Amino acid sequence: MALDRLDIPTWSPTRWCFPFSDAHAWIGVEPWQSMAADHVLLDDFVCPSLSYSTGDGTELPAIPEVSTTASEQSPADVETAREKEGASQTLSEPTPIREAQRPNYTNHTELSATFAEVLGSPSALARDYSNPNSSTHGQQPKTNDFVTTGLENLSRIAGLSANKASRPEEDWHLEDYDHVPTLLERVYETIERNFEMLNTDSGLCRKFTDKQLPPITTMNAFIQSYFEHYSHVFPMIHQPTFDTADVHWVLILAIAAIGCGFSQLGNTCTTFILQEFLRRSVNLCIELEPNPTPDSELHITQSALLSQVGLMFSGNMSFAEHAQRNMSLVPTLCKRANYFVEHHPNNVTSGGVESWKWWIRAESRKRLVHLAWVLDCQLVSFFDLAQTIPLDMLQLPMPSHNELWTATTTDQWSILYAEYVSEKSRSLRHELDILYQQKETTIGITNLNLLLLTLGVYRDAPNQQAAIQHLDILQSAEGIGSPSDTFTSLINQHYHALSLLSHFPLRQLNSFSGWRISPTIRQTVDHKLSIWLEENEGKARIVVYHAAKLLGWLRNHPTNSHHEPMALLTGTLALWMFTALGKHNKPDLSSQSLLQSSSASDETPRFVTLRLDKEIEEEMLVKWTSGDRGMRPYMGGVGSLIEQGASRRLVQESQRIFSSQTGWSLSIAIGMVVRAQYKNNRRGT
Repeated sequence: MALDRLDIPTWSPTRWCFPFSDAHAWIGVEPWQSMAADHVLLDDFVCPSLSYSTGDGTELPAIPEVSTTASEQSPADVETAREKEGASQTLSEPTPIREAQRPNYTNHTELSATFAEVLGSPSALARDYSNPNSSTHGQQPKTNDFVTTGLENLSRIAGLSANKASRPEEDWHLEDYDHVPTLLERVYETIERNFEMLNTDSGLCRKFTDKQLPPITTMNAFIQSYFEHYSHVFPMIHQPTFDTADVHWVLILAIAAIGCGFSQLGNTCTTFILQEFLRRSVNLCIELEPNPTPDSELHITQSALLSQVGLMFSGNMSFAEHAQRNMSLVPTLCKRANYFVEHHPNNVTSGGVESWKWWIRAESRKRLVHLAWVLDCQLVSFFDLAQTIPLDMLQLPMPSHNELWTATTTDQWSILYAEYVSEKSRSLRHELDILYQQKETTIGITNLNLLLLTLGVYRDAPNQQAAIQHLDILQSAEGIGSPSDTFTSLINQHYHALSLLSHFPLRQLNSFSGWRISPTIRQTVDHKLSIWLEENEGKARIVVYHAAKLLGWLRNHPTNSHHEPMALLTGTLALWMFTALGKHNKPDLSSQSLLQSSSASDETPRFVTLRLDKEIEEEMLVKWTSGDRGMRPYMGGVGSLIEQGASRRLVQESQRIFSSQTGWSLSIAIGMVVRAQYKNNRRGT
């Protein structure tokens, strides 16, 4: 969704990914050792003795609308006349929040210099890109110039499972979930041959690892882990009919590369190897199969989408660069295959094996297109990137009911199809128009389609107020509320994240983070944000509410979805801004919300505790967001958000959640940078 008063996004939070040395490897161990010596790794943090429930998933009342007054402006609109007294009258720097430096994050020179500044140890970097004398131009490439170089050192600091001890092959039975048939030897040999061909030094490519392809038993574990941990939140592959003997080998590789991150037999090193192998394999298949069969075309496009997910959320800067260079790849493949338009089910009758097979292919294409659009929305929302799949390109109905998708036999599917065939399937655009006109959703809409509508409202609403209004309508729609359904958690995470960003744009949060902003500009940014928090107290409290609820859902109901590390960063920055810059008032003696001490002689009032991570009575929520000063916002694991040390406790709790998101190494990368930023820029808040 285009946000008012913002220019075209060129500044991406992917800068949180780690910079690389001359070998495009992870940063060396020395900076983190220096940080450890300074007690940066939160070892010196005292964890508050706070308890919190895992949540019961009860739905919260809709956030009350806060009327926008003349004083409620964007932080970028705060008058310069409100600058601190004594500030230089000749200050010529641009407005920091709107025009702060936004260098190309892929520039390794700036990244290296920035990270050296943050860590305080420039000599620890393997190469200074601004120094021409350090160039290795003309030299032979190093023998260890691989995608995994440096992970061993990083793992000792961050706790990454970069090269954990290999398990015996028979331990693959620990993950013998039997979701899909095992990998056949002949298919594995095909994958192995392509691995050897692509992992070589030649005039066309460079060797990316000195390690072998994981054995077939380990690859089987990765495949099963994909369907155990990830397939249900990204339902693109039809599990009941998936057979490694019948699908393209590159799709098997793509599934294994994602599943490796969740497997007990996997580690970060193996994940990086498989992701690089997959990236090269997708390009190879596109080049070698210009006229693929319909099934191969579908499998290659599905593989390209999974490759984009793996690259973008790996935490590896080079992988993120590849992903952004290839952002138009999946839409291009879908357009070439004509996936964006509806294929009328003329071949589908009331039942039969052939009808089921035809329906599976059509539904797989439909889900591929819509999930590619979901990923595009997530990159726009959490990375501030430009869209590549406009909503109006989706000229086909939304995905079908999950019961049809998960049917395991022809007979079961035939019965369900006869039940649902009479229902009119609509496109996402049509469903959004109904929502805008009737202020309600279609009865019986699936959770996947609710997620599509949630993202669609954020991207498509004419203005921020309309987005907020319709997000609240969707939040109370049927199908949202039971935490037992993983997709319900997925919807709630997106609802709170997008509601937060509707009130406070992502770029403003990034300006608070201080990343790639000079100390002088950061001080000015902080001052302007402090003024905005003071003058827009109601809106600021709504931002805090959504941020706290977002962290609660991520902590108590994780889904293993790839978006969670960036969603956690978004919520953390919003709460951090409030705890660090907000002017938290003392209790108002006239407030109706204050509870008097039980002692008659003690007239000292105390705050009413408002548990943002639990169910909140609507009346209490309305009072607090309306400016009541007798309440103390509180979050389990963090404590009071208006008392000294709240920022420290928040960073500590966020770090704990980051470390629990083991499926995506991006969470480890973000967590390490967040604590480095706290140590260098925000300690003491």
